[in-house]
Amino acid sequence: MADSELWLARVRMNARNAQVRRDLRGVEDLHRTVMSMFPDIESESPREEMGVLHRLDIVNERPVLLVQTNREPNLSALAEGYGDVAVVSLRTLFEKLEPGVAVRYRLLVNATKRPKTGEMAGKRVALGAADTVKWWGERAPSVGLTLAEEPTTVKDTLTGGSSQGAKVTLRPWRLDGVADVADVEKLEAGVRAGIGRGRAYGCGLLSLALLRVE
Repeated sequence: MADSELWLARVRMNARNAQVRRDLRGVEDLHRTVMSMFPDIESESPREEMGVLHRLDIVNERPVLLVQTNREPNLSALAEGYGDVAVVSLRTLFEKLEPGVAVRYRLLVNATKRPKTGEMAGKRVALGAADTVKWWGERAPSVGLTLAEEPTTVKDTLTGGSSQGAKVTLRPWRLDGVADVADVEKLEAGVRAGIGRGRAYGCGLLSLALLRVE
């Protein structure tokens, strides 16, 4: 697997901060803030090249921004008072993974389909909870996981304006569950690349934690 470093920044956002309030209202604003932590590079897809993925969680009623990247983020680019920040390397976690190890995971996934008939024929339609769970169950093996249980689901809605001025609306599902590692190389590749669509707007980041058995 790739030897390049992988970083995870955790920002406990200050909801009283003006920039935080803007970012919480719109996915494009949050995307710009995330990308401000990285240099401008000559690339058709800077986010993909730098491996930038992010997700907004709510922890104890406080918004927490997670940013994963293969380049160490410049946290000083955040607005003053934006939040409390910690950065860790994910290399230690990867080194502990091996086939058969149990992990907890979290994934905000924007799974869609294109109906062939009806009013929405040819258009992308967000999947419901049951279909999203099925979608994930079919794809988990390709990223090196064997699901140990059906994940819990929590619906989310992400909105904002795009850089072209059009309204952006995503209706992803948060999946939380337990799985066994089946293939470490596939799993690391999946973590680095992200899962599903909408990665620029906060979907696709696959978070892992070793499952501690009491």
